[in-house]
Amino acid sequence: MTNLAFLRDADSLQGSEAASVTELLRVHAPEELAIGFIHKDLCAENRVRDESGRVVVVENESLRVGPHAYDLARTWYH
Repeated sequence: MTNLAFLRDADSLQGSEAASVTELLRVHAPEELAIGFIHKDLCAENRVRDESGRVVVVENESLRVGPHAYDLARTWYH
């Protein structure tokens, strides 16, 4: 079952809303995704300067392999 079908079956999403979301995804979803390491919690608070002044990323326990755009999208969302 797709996530949209799950939401529709749970009465969280109406059939017409699911159709609209499906159309938006069809139009805007990328055809290809660059995959690699992602942080999953990339935000200003997790970027700090070390003693030499270099910017480093901390709190890396959520590091995963996934689409590079995830961190960018999450940053835009927040």
